[in-house]
Amino acid sequence: MVFYFTGTGNSLYAAKQLEADPISIPQVIDEEKLDFTAKTIGIVYPVYGHEVPAMVQEFFRKASFHTDYFYMVLTYGNRHGGAAELAEQLCVSCGIRPAYINVLLMVDNWLPGFDMEEQRRLDKQVEQQIAAIQADICAQKRWIAPVTDQDRAGHQEFLGRTSLMPPDAWQHLIRVTGNCVGCGICERVCPSGSIRVEMLMCHKVTQKI
Repeated sequence: MVFYFTGTGNSLYAAKQLEADPISIPQVIDEEKLDFTAKTIGIVYPVYGHEVPAMVQEFFRKASFHTDYFYMVLTYGNRHGGAAELAEQLCVSCGIRPAYINVLLMVDNWLPGFDMEEQRRLDKQVEQQIAAIQADICAQKRWIAPVTDQDRAGHQEFLGRTSLMPPDAWQHLIRVTGNCVGCGICERVCPSGSIRVEMLMCHKVTQKI
C-alpha cells in the first residue's frame, strides 16, 4: 500500500514505480475513516521548504497505520535540508515509527526558481535511485537517510529568509497571463483544490447613431 501527494508529478511517478496503483492523499483525506492495514505502507511526497507538505501532515494526524514496515520516500530537486530528520520528527509526534525514510533527487520543476531547460540537461540518475529504493523496501531494510550539520544549517537559513517574507508571498509568484487557453488542467490536477478557472464572456457592444 502506497500513498502519495504530488504537486508537479515527480512524486506520482516515483510512487507508481513502487506500486502500480498508489493512493492519492488528497482524494482520501476527507474520508470519515482513515484506518489502513497492510504488510507494508509507504508514503511518497515532495519536500516543501525541506518539510512535509501541510496536507500530508494533516493526513498523518488523521490516519491510523497498522503495518510492520512503514516507509517514506521524499522527493526533492535541489537540496533536501535534512528532510528525512524533519519527517521522522513528524512521525514521532503522530505516534508513527518509521522503518525507512529515504530522499530521492529528481528534476526541479518549481518554475519560479529553476530553468527547466537547464534541468533537462542534468542527469540525476533517477531510475538508478528508484531501483535502489525498491531493493531496500523489498529487503525490508530499516534505515533513515543521514542528515548533516550542513543540511540543518541550510534549513535554518531557509527559515530565516522566509520569515522576512509576507505571509502570502508564495501566492503571487505564478501569474496567469493572456496565454492561458482555459483548458482547466491546472484546476483538475491541483492537489489542494486551490485553483479555480472561471471563463468570462466578453460581449462587443455597438452603438447605432
